[in-house]
Amino acid sequence: TENFNTGIGYKALNSIITNASANTAVGAYALEGLTTGDNNVGIGHKALNVVADHSMCTAIGFEAGMTSAGDRNTFIGFKCGKNVTTGINNVLVGSYVMHNAGQSSFDMSGHYNTVVGEYAMNQTNVQVLGNTSIGYQSGNTIQGGDYNTLVGHKADVGDANQQNAVSIGNEAIAQNDKEVRIGHQGGVQFMSTEVTLDKSGTDTNDPAHETPIFKMPAYSVIIDATAVHIPEIVID
Repeated sequence: TENFNTGIGYKALNSIITNASANTAVGAYALEGLTTGDNNVGIGHKALNVVADHSMCTAIGFEAGMTSAGDRNTFIGFKCGKNVTTGINNVLVGSYVMHNAGQSSFDMSGHYNTVVGEYAMNQTNVQVLGNTSIGYQSGNTIQGGDYNTLVGHKADVGDANQQNAVSIGNEAIAQNDKEVRIGHQGGVQFMSTEVTLDKSGTDTNDPAHETPIFKMPAYSVIIDATAVHIPEIVID
């Protein structure tokens, strides 16, 4: 068509008007609702189905980004981001990523999330910001938490609204805000805690030192066929 638009499939680019340009839709109902947006690519049945005046979005896969109405989003995978609505600058890759199958639609209006892996962050149902979640079913506890970094098979957080946590490793789960868990099931734990000392040298934020700054459980390491036992290390 004019303005370098290409539509292939039943009702692909069905609503487009003359001042939309450089859009590509392949598949039935792909980019069906687009009116004036530019530089969008929707490939797959109902890919970017309702995007109207938004631009620079890419969706590849059956119902990928189907309800998305934001700019500069990328959805790749079967039903990837199907129910995401108004978020911008998100990159989602994998089947059922942020799909939230339990709800017909939800307002994932957050920005700058990078989510890669089948079923990753699949329970998110409100605004979320700046999360990185990579791995099968990673971040599945997150519903409204922000700025978490989760890498690994089922790497996750302990609370739905947790902030600034890091979990790296198979089933590593950071239980608190600003906590770092590394290794299989989070075997190595770091805590980011603010320490404020009074004149007596007591931490006024945590006088009982209930939360360790660093904790590593006991390990046995094999060195030249000799087992070396490393005891638990706790710094508080």
